[in-house]
Order: sequence, then structure tokens, then C-alpha cells
Amino acid sequence: MAPDEWASEMLHNTEIQLVAHMQIPHSSALPFAIFTVVVAACGPSSLSDGHATAIEDSVRTMLDDFMEVARANDWDSVVTFYADDPRFQIVEDGVVRYRSRDEVHSALASMGSGMKVSTDYDETAIEALAPGTATLTTRFESSITDTSGWGFAFGGIVTWTLVNTESGWKILQGHTSTARPPERPPER
Repeated sequence: MAPDEWASEMLHNTEIQLVAHMQIPHSSALPFAIFTVVVAACGPSSLSDGHATAIEDSVRTMLDDFMEVARANDWDSVVTFYADDPRFQIVEDGVVRYRSRDEVHSALASMGSGMKVSTDYDETAIEALAPGTATLTTRFESSITDTSGWGFAFGGIVTWTLVNTESGWKILQGHTSTARPPERPPER
């Protein structure tokens, strides 16, 4: 069986099993996510240690570049880090928020020029999955303030699936989980 036939068959069988046994709703992102997991977990790795390290280093450079334009609130440049791809989606706390990079751009631009966004990342883990595909998982702390000093902060973990394109690494899919404040004990 040719590799593309194997991947197609594994994707089809895995999707049916997941949908049937776990009752996961089918979406346009599910086949890609399953394919990524199947290729990474079951398929033979075609990455040498050197190739994997090169991918991880180039993704780390992409994150540094992303942080630089994001700190400048340069939303036109930030949006270029997101894939212009029909499989694109960003999930926040279990809800699909964005289905295109244009939606991301609109959301960022809607904050207006008076809002300052600052995000720091740490404990970043990058994993080369296959040639041209990687994941990035990192803790983040963000603050948003306006010119009067009013603002708020939040943090959590973000995970991205990245694809390498002719114009560099792009975020194809992402999930952000924000940390919940600790519950207060009941008053006595």
C-alpha cells in the first residue's frame, strides 16, 4: 500500500472509531488533527535528529518574530503568521472562535489603537512531527491596557499546529486554555 493510501485509510478508520466510540462531532478540523496524530504516532518517522532540531529552531525563531510584531500591536503583520487555509481554526476554552485569519485580524483590530497588548511566553515545547509540520505548546501571560491605565491580565496555555509554507511557518490550528482563578473556600 502506498504511503498516501495508508494515511488515507488510517485517517478514515481512526475517524470512524473516534466518532463512533467517543462521540466526537465531525468538523473540518477533525480529519487534519487525526491525520497529524496518526502520522506522528503510527507512521514511520522520516525526520533525522538534525532535521527535527532544525524544525524546532526555526519554529522558535518564528515565535520570537511573532512576539516582536505582537508587542508592537502591528496587527497587519501579526495576521501573516496565521495560515490562509480552509482548515484554519482557533479554539479558545473549548469554543471555536476563529475560522480564518481574517477573523483573527478583525478581532485584533477591533481593540482600537489605544489598547496595548503584551504577552510573555515560557515553558515552550516545540515538537517536529513530520517535514513541514510541528506543534508548539507554551504557557502565556497576557495583559491588555488602555491609555488611561485600565486593563486586565490573564494567562494559560496555548497549543498550535504549525505548517511550513513558502513564506515560513504558519499557525494552522490553535487552542488556548485560560487558567481559572482558584475557587474561594465557602465562608463559615
